[in-house]
Amino acid sequence: MSVRVSTEDNLHRALAKGGEITLLAGVHTGSFEAATDVVITGEEGAVLDANGRGSVLLVQEDNLTVVVEGVTLRGGHAELGAGVCVVANSQVTLRKCRIEDNRPVQLRAGGVGVAAGNVTLEQCELGEGDDIWVLAHGHLSLIHTKLPGQVAVVEGATATIEGSSVGKLRLRGSPRATPTATVIRSGIAEVDNDEAMPGNLIIG
Repeated sequence: MSVRVSTEDNLHRALAKGGEITLLAGVHTGSFEAATDVVITGEEGAVLDANGRGSVLLVQEDNLTVVVEGVTLRGGHAELGAGVCVVANSQVTLRKCRIEDNRPVQLRAGGVGVAAGNVTLEQCELGEGDDIWVLAHGHLSLIHTKLPGQVAVVEGATATIEGSSVGKLRLRGSPRATPTATVIRSGIAEVDNDEAMPGNLIIG
């Protein structure tokens, strides 16, 4: 199924049905959840704005394939992943997206939070305060993406950073798990690998 969704249409209803969604230009206000397989393609000027109420995009169902391309995600306010929050074993890809002006609770993951599943950001740009946190069983692939802030890879999480620029890479393990970050042809301004519980840093 393929639908075109304007700012006057019900994006929540379209997401519940899944399929292919073309997001027309304009500001689509709300905190949205992908609960089935979906491909969202934004026309130029398409914006998802949570208006300070939860994550802009939430994925909490297992075994989904979610793709978002050409969309700005802003205005989120949540503890883990105010812009994008993934807490399920699903495949989530953001391509050519802008993630900006999202506010974390307790200074944690204003941009993207990954607690499970595989999340790929490809050719994306994030704002100054839109950090990324990957924890527990999550995996992040950061490909040709600009992140002026921080990527935190903690507990048993894994991350691959390729062809990207990152302000800070932080690694912190736990007594039971060790995170791993693989960096390939990327510019990392600062690396903070916890002395007490370090992670594995692989330079490819």
